[in-house]
Amino acid sequence: MTHHHEAFEKHNPAGGTPCRVCSGAAPEGREHGPVGVCTSCWYKILILILIVMIASSYVVWFGLL
Repeated sequence: MTHHHEAFEKHNPAGGTPCRVCSGAAPEGREHGPVGVCTSCWYKILILILIVMIASSYVVWFGLL
């Protein structure tokens, strides 16, 4: 498993770990959160979850009428 991580570090010139969603490198001196996802991707994920929740609530609401 160490070999995989060493090979992964060679392909990342910034030295930090890339985002797991967009593969973007972290800015200098900063790291991604504990999950490895940048803040802009977190916002995108939360917006998608909100849209799915709204759509599913309409399906349930109109399915009951």
